[in-house]
Amino acid sequence: MSSHSEKELADYLKAAIDNDYLINLLITSHTQGKLKSQNMPFGLGKTTLEFWLNYYLNGKSWDKVFETTKYNPYDFVRLFNPELRLKEGRLAAVSYDDIQATAPAEQGVPRAIRRLANYLTTSRPEVAAILGTADNINSISSPLRKIFLFEIIVSERGVYEVQKITYHKNYKRPLHDLGRLEYLEEGTFPKLPSEVYERYRLWRMKEKMKLYPALEGELCTYAKLRDWTPEDLEADGMVSITCQVVKPRKHDYGIIIPEEIGAKLYNQRVKVVIARE
Repeated sequence: MSSHSEKELADYLKAAIDNDYLINLLITSHTQGKLKSQNMPFGLGKTTLEFWLNYYLNGKSWDKVFETTKYNPYDFVRLFNPELRLKEGRLAAVSYDDIQATAPAEQGVPRAIRRLANYLTTSRPEVAAILGTADNINSISSPLRKIFLFEIIVSERGVYEVQKITYHKNYKRPLHDLGRLEYLEEGTFPKLPSEVYERYRLWRMKEKMKLYPALEGELCTYAKLRDWTPEDLEADGMVSITCQVVKPRKHDYGIIIPEEIGAKLYNQRVKVVIARE
């Protein structure tokens, strides 16, 4: 990485480690900042830069990079286990790769993601720097989006700029702070060593395999329900779906069913067969 970057960005990171701060950085590529950008969401090297930052912060250990880089929120939050951190010590850096894949921006933010974001804001005793990657800051869940203090934009392969996200009082609307970007620096970074890249490629494939069965199942149900009609219910006797049990009112429980089937059965009487998944 460029020496200019080490003097500027590294100062913030070193202070986080030495002075017990918490610094959160998001690496993106699908937005143009100061530098002319290719505006490419994928393939410009966001994870490469994330790995290099993690590598330097964690004592130049590639094993530590893979140990502290996760691809889903469950595995990621386990890095912050207070009991584990008391035993093994504070982490210099952790990485959450491709956040939009498992915590995307959507209208109804899951409670678990909100709780994760809240917990991360109190994780200073467990970690000094949280690194993340996403195609665009707007593509990740709103609660997570708000924890990042820096956005590092990869404008083209091997080239980046650092923008600090600052907040200022909105005197006309005092309950809504104004967010601004403060340009810090730019620099370059190399490719990963070939053996590290191959290890990363296999690691990412295994991580995506954890997510694929759930995606396949949801899309299978979605495809079937798109073509489903009430007549199908009369012919087959029942349709099988997976539902979530919720508590909409104080003394009542209910189930959430997909919009496609709910719209077709609205205000109709149905028989529900309950079974644990």
